[in-house]
Amino acid sequence: MNKTREAVLLSLCVAGHIGIASAQWSATILTPDGAFLSEGRVAAGSQQAGAVQIGGVTRASLWQGSSATWTDLTPAGATYSRVHGASPQRQVGQALIAGVFRAGVWSGSANSWIDLHPAGAALSCATDVEGHTQVGWASIAGSPHAGIWSGSAASWTDLHPAGASASWMFDAAGTAQGGAAHIGGTWHAGLWQGTPESFVDLHPAGATQSFVYAIDGQTQVGSTLATTDRASLWTGSAASWNDLTPTVASAGAIADAHSGWQAGWATIQGVQHAVVWRGTSASWTDLTPALPAGFTHSRAASIWVDGGGVSVVGWAFNALAGRDEAVLWTMPLDCAPDVSGSAAPGLPGYGVPDGSVTNDDFFYFLAQFAAGNLAVCDLTTGAVPNQPGYGVPNGAITNDDFFFYLTLFAAGC
Repeated sequence: MNKTREAVLLSLCVAGHIGIASAQWSATILTPDGAFLSEGRVAAGSQQAGAVQIGGVTRASLWQGSSATWTDLTPAGATYSRVHGASPQRQVGQALIAGVFRAGVWSGSANSWIDLHPAGAALSCATDVEGHTQVGWASIAGSPHAGIWSGSAASWTDLHPAGASASWMFDAAGTAQGGAAHIGGTWHAGLWQGTPESFVDLHPAGATQSFVYAIDGQTQVGSTLATTDRASLWTGSAASWNDLTPTVASAGAIADAHSGWQAGWATIQGVQHAVVWRGTSASWTDLTPALPAGFTHSRAASIWVDGGGVSVVGWAFNALAGRDEAVLWTMPLDCAPDVSGSAAPGLPGYGVPDGSVTNDDFFYFLAQFAAGNLAVCDLTTGAVPNQPGYGVPNGAITNDDFFFYLTLFAAGC
């Protein structure tokens, strides 16, 4: 029997008997010894970044998964600093030097600081970094202007849209930038492609204000104010706006997105909860239960997904200590049959493990099996347990690979 036809027939037999198995979240408090409070702002690769307050001074901060790895990024001469965005290699943010708030970029240490403050600006702030490009805003002629840099103050390019009274930029991904522009007395979520003229207005009809905080592939996420703040997702146009606020929540917002996942917060019974989604309102997961005893409200600020798992950074209020503390939530993605968060090409999460085993994983594997994708489907030499070659890839895709995956799938995570 043809392997593709056999796989289709098998899928029809098992599709109605597929369960769901999920990995578990854990939380790590990142507040270093001697700190008054701390906040996590960004997750990027194996690092986390944000700010810590010590001795009355807010200090730009970098971690590698624990409080003991804390690194102070405060530049020489600064009396305040904070990281707002990062890539696995660089961090960006703001420092107060000689009485001026100045945008800057680091590469992992305090002495690596590069001042990005544009000539003539009253103040500036960098909010994200993509490769060698930094994005943010600078106060020009009395109002904030969205803009981009390429590693130096002199490289500043003003992306302020025509007709706007103010603009902010919060994120970059590929060639796109996201943020908001103040148009007609209202903040409008927007999307740029590197020039002021490229601005696309994403403001939903009937909204009071809206903001794009992050970009993930072809999707944009942020918040929209109608009666309350709404966790928002777009796909390139105002008409594409989607409300991801959980039905049990009175309000919410999405702060970041990565590889088909989103992170932010939702207000449930008057309390803010750190939340993650996977593209729909119904997919939300509350991260609060993973916190240690004594922590109450929380907020997720950033998310990173790779083969090792999902990392979410934010902060939570420690009621016992009376302070906000930076938090790293993690969930492993080491479940063999977990191969995709979506079964539809082009949708967020397609081909990205998401911590659970569902129909989407099965049908994604089926599609890759039919296409002959060795990277995904070459799993075994034989299909009989305990015989030589079982679970050992052999450079070919056969029916044995399909039956091997079927066994993994039935076992779940």
